[in-house]
Amino acid sequence: MLAVTTSLAIYMVERQMPEFKRTWLCTLWLAGTWQAGAGIMQFLGWFPIENTQFPVSGTFPNPGPWGGYLALAWAAALALWLHHFFNSRTRKIVFALTTLLLLCGLLLADSRAAWLGWLVSSGAFAVIRWHIRLRRWLPGALLAGFILSTMAYAYRPASADARLTIWKSGLLLWTENPLTGVGTYRFPAHYMNAQAEYLDQAHDTERLLAADNLLAYNEPLRWLCEQGLLGTGLVVVLTLTGIRIYRHKKECDCLPAAIPLLALSTFGLFSYPSEVWPLCAWFPLLLASLLPQSERYMPAVQVRLIPMLLCAAFATGSAYRASRLYQADQALTAWWHTNTDKSRNDIHRYIDLIRDDPDALDFYAQMLFQNEYYDAAISEMNRLAELRLSADLLADLGRAYVATDRYQEAHECFARSSRMVPGLLTPHYLTWQLLRDEGHTAQAIHTARQIIHFKPKVESHLTRAMQKEALHYLILCHKK
Repeated sequence: MLAVTTSLAIYMVERQMPEFKRTWLCTLWLAGTWQAGAGIMQFLGWFPIENTQFPVSGTFPNPGPWGGYLALAWAAALALWLHHFFNSRTRKIVFALTTLLLLCGLLLADSRAAWLGWLVSSGAFAVIRWHIRLRRWLPGALLAGFILSTMAYAYRPASADARLTIWKSGLLLWTENPLTGVGTYRFPAHYMNAQAEYLDQAHDTERLLAADNLLAYNEPLRWLCEQGLLGTGLVVVLTLTGIRIYRHKKECDCLPAAIPLLALSTFGLFSYPSEVWPLCAWFPLLLASLLPQSERYMPAVQVRLIPMLLCAAFATGSAYRASRLYQADQALTAWWHTNTDKSRNDIHRYIDLIRDDPDALDFYAQMLFQNEYYDAAISEMNRLAELRLSADLLADLGRAYVATDRYQEAHECFARSSRMVPGLLTPHYLTWQLLRDEGHTAQAIHTARQIIHFKPKVESHLTRAMQKEALHYLILCHKK
């Protein structure tokens, strides 16, 4: 809710202060250039990486959103060119150097969604800059789009097929509540059940590609699932109202804002910009910049201060929430290191905040389980499942049920986990352990044989150890 109201405040600020159009674009361009430089330095080993799983990511958690931000900055540079910002020789040299830096960063990002955002924004720049008639070039553009789409699919077909599976499962989720959706921010809580239902009828290739997922990788699809036809229709109407391109000379100053908005919208068709605040915050700002300012009404200074005060209030609220989350994280970390009753009691001061944050709640539930507070862990895991459901969470919940001798609930959790991600070996392994400990030897032997011949989605030393243990069990049973 805080993010939505902050976005509305940003929109209001830009509508009341249209003279800052070039300032926002320049800020975006410079920030993206800095991000590109940080990523290149990471590639060279000169700058620390936040997520060591990837060679480059700037200050973002992974290269996907980082590449989307670079595409947005590239589009902002093109918009500034249309604003005649680079009208001197020095500025043109700076433009050339920074765009080269952004292009290098885009290549390192290895994000097809970001590349498509770059391509669409460059095409929009060409149309506006040289007054290209779309009707004349439409067949060629469609052919080029088809060729590029085929190349993008062939570049990483497994990743593309996984996205298609997500979109099909998402559409199945939408059919459950087609008019009103499942609710705002409720996609992560409902998606995996829809994926399990879809995979029951899917072929083996799709079943093997499926993984734990909380993202739609398509913003319109997420709107459709969460808001239904009614909410999505409202968003579409408001967006189409905002992107009207006027042909009168007095309104041409609004056209450049369409370029970064197109880049962000294209990126959102294949990624998740709404989950990344540095990307999400630019949408209301660019949408407001695109609308021409009415000459009949220019608000007084007092009126123009209202959205600024609202923005300041929301920023203060965000800062306060962030500080409280940091304190909660420190309390959880203290319990992790000291494991005392005092450190655990300190957590209760932040329990409501922890339960509103899925990451903090996940960490808290895992700590409860590791410290053998099994009933409390079950309660928190069930609460987490209402915010963010995953196959791994159900496997952990099943283990907690086993620890409290609630074997029937454990079997149900393991079965649901296996349905959600058929290529995950862990639920089969936990089921086999439970059957073995319960004394159901025949069923345990059958499950052990399945584990030995199981082809996991990702093979690792852990999956090999599970299969080795199952094989050893079969050997012992054969000797007996």
